[in-house]
Amino acid sequence: MKSKIILSLTILFIFITSTIAQPRKLDDILITSYKWQMDTLLIYNNVTYQFLDKKESVEENILNYTVNLRYNLLNRIQIMGFASIDTRSKKRFLEDDNKVKKHTETEFNGAGIGITYHLLHEGTHPGLIFSALTNIVDKQPYVSKNDYFKTFSFYLTSYYSVDPVVFFIQGLYQLNLDRDMDGKTLQVGDVFAITPQVYFLANPYVSFNFGIKWLLKEEDKYDDDILFTSSSSLGWLFGFSYEIAENTLISLDTEFRNQANFVRSSAIFRLVFRF
Repeated sequence: MKSKIILSLTILFIFITSTIAQPRKLDDILITSYKWQMDTLLIYNNVTYQFLDKKESVEENILNYTVNLRYNLLNRIQIMGFASIDTRSKKRFLEDDNKVKKHTETEFNGAGIGITYHLLHEGTHPGLIFSALTNIVDKQPYVSKNDYFKTFSFYLTSYYSVDPVVFFIQGLYQLNLDRDMDGKTLQVGDVFAITPQVYFLANPYVSFNFGIKWLLKEEDKYDDDILFTSSSSLGWLFGFSYEIAENTLISLDTEFRNQANFVRSSAIFRLVFRF
């Protein structure tokens, strides 16, 4: 039901903005001539999952607030810093005592730095961009202890335009190092993902995008106990962007994913301001 609501609101907002928009070219995936760029993101996730022993199932509603600040150091290089907080509402169903437990909290999620290098500008060949990010500090949900330099993400992005369509593909590898939790070791599985998408320029101010995201997640372990097994899944992506002004852009992206032990629906609203 929540997935249908998210999709319906997305389609309605797209229709409204596309009817009032005036033409301009999509360039959000490129490093622009502006020196600074600030991204403000509001991310909603609805997640349901079940542990391997099947004695506990969980539903979480997560609202994440993230701010990214980017600076174009050179023509091809962009550096960035980011920070985020989460508001989580969690419902746990315990099979043994047939009870539902609820918990809500707002907490710091993490902060980090990154760098983007524009390897190839688009011409007769596709454009190519490499990005690397690390979380200087982050924390696992519902755990008071912070972790430092435990998450590293590497992206390789390629795109090619055939007016009015932009073909886009991105690869991700996320390395997660072991974390210490009360004298025990939490092993968060590494992640590998491939995301092909197609962007359609409805007019030079409005673009629509759709695609898929294939994700491979290694197993999560707490000491020798397996929390979640390794699994792969396919998510469906749909979104749009609208350029309000030359230096201001908004976008909404949705993802719907059904994996072996969890189901997730998400929506990301983003406001981009360049100066």
